[in-house]
Amino acid sequence: MLKSEETKNSGLVTEQTLSIDWPSQNVHKIESIEQALKTSDTFTDQKAISQDDQYTARIIIDHQQLRSLEELLEKITALQTGQYFIICELTTAKALLVDPGKQKQLFDIFKLSDLVVTDTESFNFISQSTLKTSKNQLEAYKIIKQLGLKQLLLSDHLHNQWLYLSDIAQAKLTPASNSLMDGPALGSLSAAIACFIHQGKRACDAIVLAIAYLQQNLSLRKSQQLDFNLDAQPLHSALFCWPLTLQHYPQVTTDLCTDALQPFAKTDSLSLGLYPVVDSIEWLEKLLKLSVKTIQLRIKNTADEELDRLVANASELGKKYKARLFINDYWQLAIKHQCYGVHLGQEDIGESNLLQIQQAGLKLGVSTHSEFEWLRAIAIQPSYIAMGTVYPTQTKPAILIGLKNLRRWNATLKEHYPVVAIGGIKLTNIDEVLDTDVGSVALVTAITLAENYVEATQQLQDKVSMGIRV
Repeated sequence: MLKSEETKNSGLVTEQTLSIDWPSQNVHKIESIEQALKTSDTFTDQKAISQDDQYTARIIIDHQQLRSLEELLEKITALQTGQYFIICELTTAKALLVDPGKQKQLFDIFKLSDLVVTDTESFNFISQSTLKTSKNQLEAYKIIKQLGLKQLLLSDHLHNQWLYLSDIAQAKLTPASNSLMDGPALGSLSAAIACFIHQGKRACDAIVLAIAYLQQNLSLRKSQQLDFNLDAQPLHSALFCWPLTLQHYPQVTTDLCTDALQPFAKTDSLSLGLYPVVDSIEWLEKLLKLSVKTIQLRIKNTADEELDRLVANASELGKKYKARLFINDYWQLAIKHQCYGVHLGQEDIGESNLLQIQQAGLKLGVSTHSEFEWLRAIAIQPSYIAMGTVYPTQTKPAILIGLKNLRRWNATLKEHYPVVAIGGIKLTNIDEVLDTDVGSVALVTAITLAENYVEATQQLQDKVSMGIRV
């Protein structure tokens, strides 16, 4: 079980250090990410990070491990119980991989691993592939799927980027600093990834967090001349803080990004205030009459002809009341009727014509549920980022992010984009949402199911207005 220890650092935003309690005596104990980094150049099959009944086994294959690949393969095979997420990082130079027998053993290890971390040249040499970071990402993923691999993180030092491929995400990851890809130490990337996976992060999120964490440390060492000697005692506590600065995160480039796509139009404020989401023209008009200035129309299961009429009516009402009216999903109709903006979910981004939306001058809001997702979203430079769900919701099944993630993500993005908290927010819990310093709060049933919607709307507006920090 992982414990988070809150620490203050010179009046800055509260940051978190990482420490790990081990429930099992038969697992080699890594006290913290500090020790994980210190031991990053060695391997033991007992080096695993525990979360409930799940473990993250981290394997570093260097020139020494090449001598005992058969034994290593047996150990990894024994871990195929469904309890282990196996990260394999190959740090050996291509020149030592010429033995065909070792190539086969390495590739067998790759196929047994849940995430493989290595460089492009070595991977292509071992797998007889021609993967490049410039390749179409979906096509690249199809190649590794045919090879029997699950997830792959390839470093390309020539172009200063990684290529990440999995079934749920494919992207190029470009760090802020060219020197980050050279170290500080081989194996530190997989160590950091393992520590973030231990906290319940998916691999795609753990990877971007790990890169941000290492970039943060690199920046600290340069700006404050901190000692990064892993044998030094004590190490500076700032080296083990959660990354909260956007500039430390990698730039995520997906196939959605094109040279033609320009940034979307900005909203007139970083704080959008109270943001009701309604499913009818009747509710839309009721709330606009109450001076609600940001609102979304989300209509489902309606015939096309009726949809056209509803969006046209909504657009007229939005203009009449000078409101920021966002249409959920139906971007063609929003363009046709010159609405203020469109809101798209993660699944809808790839299915919509972003260029047409941008060229029409509409604002764009995007739903996100994790670090990788909001980095993917800001790569297309939308007008706002929605984050949720914060609490369990009655409207639809969703990924819960909780207040801790909301606070962290808002701290990272609030100076750059309007951040909208959404999901299960109501009068009884909106105060703790506003305590995260978020400037926009979206909600559904807190108003539409209230006994007195007028009173509920006024109370919510008052709370949000008081909670927003200009």
